[in-house]
Amino acid sequence: MIKKMQLLIANKFIYGWIFKSGSFNMFLIMFFIFSSSMILKNKIVSTILLLLFFIILGLRIYFRRKNLNNLDYYKINTKVQQEDMLMRSYQLSDFVAIIIYSVYIISFYSSSKNTYYNILLILIEIVLYFLFAGYSISKSNVIWKIGAIFLSTIQGFIVMLLILCLVLSFVLDKIAVIMPQIKPLMLNRTLMEELYTIFDYKNIITLCYLIKEYNNSIMLITIISTVISIMLYIIFIKNTPVYQLEKISFAFKIVNIIIVLIGIAIYFYGDGVYVDIQKCINEIKNNPQIIHLYFGDDLPNGFQTFIENYSKSEITNLGYIYFLPYTVSILIANCVIELVKSQSTKKLELALDEIIEIYESNRDEDIERYEKRFCYYGGNKHKIKLIRKMYKVNI
Repeated sequence: MIKKMQLLIANKFIYGWIFKSGSFNMFLIMFFIFSSSMILKNKIVSTILLLLFFIILGLRIYFRRKNLNNLDYYKINTKVQQEDMLMRSYQLSDFVAIIIYSVYIISFYSSSKNTYYNILLILIEIVLYFLFAGYSISKSNVIWKIGAIFLSTIQGFIVMLLILCLVLSFVLDKIAVIMPQIKPLMLNRTLMEELYTIFDYKNIITLCYLIKEYNNSIMLITIISTVISIMLYIIFIKNTPVYQLEKISFAFKIVNIIIVLIGIAIYFYGDGVYVDIQKCINEIKNNPQIIHLYFGDDLPNGFQTFIENYSKSEITNLGYIYFLPYTVSILIANCVIELVKSQSTKKLELALDEIIEIYESNRDEDIERYEKRFCYYGGNKHKIKLIRKMYKVNI
């Protein structure tokens, strides 16, 4: 069966249009066909098409992975491995397409809207993650790698949105200075006010209460988020070429530094905001009815008791829970990177041994394959030239 598929793929038309075409182009074609079938409102036809798309995308990933393992897209004499990087990014882009079509299947057969929307939120986060990861590989860009690492969790997704809002606020402010006739300053102020309310002490108290009240659920969500984050990091690392491992390692270190800085900021923010929280607690203790003025009328049972016993450690615990998935998953990701580097060094040495053995024994074998492996896994190209000169081989 595999051999028949390989013969089919050998066809230039099929190979060019189905297996080597850009993931985005392929997705658009599939999406157009699927949308056309939706107009017919035939569930059977739509399901068959989705299954066909899954098969095509699965085959694209499988055979491209095979070619990548054989280093078919890697060129020894090319400084920038554009084709190799592009094909690796297509791997992740095809995963994105599979996830999007999975959303369609869930929408067909999901009976619960709440379940559907919860799954949809996770899938949107994963889609954004793979898009960032794929683009970072194709462009060999550290900034995009950092973005991908942050997007591995819902928490990171929220942080990225906050950063985007802050950048937008800054841009609007500059526009207001340069072009006062547009007057976007009011929008800018509104945006900043909305951002400020996120860090309001009343919201902090509410979040701390929810974490304490729904401790088991929060812990389960944190564990699931951590596991998903670890899996996404491993997929990212495994699809990253060896010559980009230093960049992805650097990106993880930058994210680690950012998380440490945010942790320090949370500690000092906790000290600052606790003054307002303590003032609020004292007012509620003196006049219990005032709690409704601060937090509204529809309050859960035990909320007032929680506020009266509130301590500064609640804010610190909030920060720990928020960034726990990153702390654990980045630690494991760094271990995976070191493992991949160690394996690459061993493969490099094996390739070098094989090259020398072929030259010494004058074996009739494709030596370029081993030279590619040697260079890909971090070997110096000048060593290849020296070995060729040593054995009097034409360069």
